Amino acid sequence: MLHVLEASSVADSHYPTTFEKLMSSLMEHIQSEEENDLPKFEKSITRDISASLVQKFELTKMLVPTQSHLNANHKIPFGTVGELMGASPEKLRYLIDQYSEIN
Repeated sequence: MLHVLEASSVADSHYPTTFEKLMSSLMEHIQSEEENDLPKFEKSITRDISASLVQKFELTKMLVPTQSHLNANHKIPFGTVGELMGASPEKLRYLIDQYSEIN
């Protein structure tokens, strides 16, 4: 379905229906992971491992920007290469230290 949307214009008559089908499928997939897969995974690991994975995930979110929406009101520390190059050495050292501690 995604390839159909990518090849379409939002003005195409089939676009809204295809988009709704795609979103419905995605939501079912997410719900299944949250209700089935993640609880099983959490039961199979220790609290320490879980806490460590949470830290790694949070740090990764800071370093790897995502765009949920172009107008979303959020500030990613290094959303562009220019921002990364312009970051203070102290900020970069802090992030490297944080990453090193959890790896």
